[in-house]
Amino acid sequence: MDRVAIFIDGSNFYHALKNAYGKAAIKFDQLALALTNRSPERRLLRVHYYNAAYDQGTDAAAYAKQQRFFDYLRRTPYLSLSLGRLERRRLEIDPAARKQIEPILGSPLPDHTYVEKGVDTQLAVDMVKLAVANTYDVAILVSGDGDFAPAVEFVKQLGKHVELGRVKDCPCDRLRDACDVEVAIDEDLLRDCWL
Repeated sequence: MDRVAIFIDGSNFYHALKNAYGKAAIKFDQLALALTNRSPERRLLRVHYYNAAYDQGTDAAAYAKQQRFFDYLRRTPYLSLSLGRLERRRLEIDPAARKQIEPILGSPLPDHTYVEKGVDTQLAVDMVKLAVANTYDVAILVSGDGDFAPAVEFVKQLGKHVELGRVKDCPCDRLRDACDVEVAIDEDLLRDCWL
């Protein structure tokens, strides 16, 4: 029986669902079963979910909503939550470009943005570390980030299979080429997964 570990790039998955379906509220236990049970003789070991926590002082309402979501994830059977951080970065935009863009948007552009830090690295390290420890036979990576391709290649060299869970219309050619197979996270697979 193949042991399955699922690795979810949370922010990437959220935005892919929102872009494709206009919603992102998922029952992660159902999603894990749908991804695992596509083939007989497979057993889900654990879902590893990665994201970055909002800063409470920046937007208290968004922080509280995200914390409720993280609490839901913590109560999900066989799911491990790993959190990185968000770093504030100054948004460098040419003043002439700003003058052109803001009237189109109808509002001023922000002076800063936030960048996830430590999330992708932790996912890649965990996927490799658990493969080296022979914890799983099949990794299902739910992401569209081509930066994971080297980790996928290394895991495959260890004799593990790596499947790409891809939401429709999510571009990820580099990652798709690195993985053994692509699993469409489409309407059929998600039918029983929506909250």
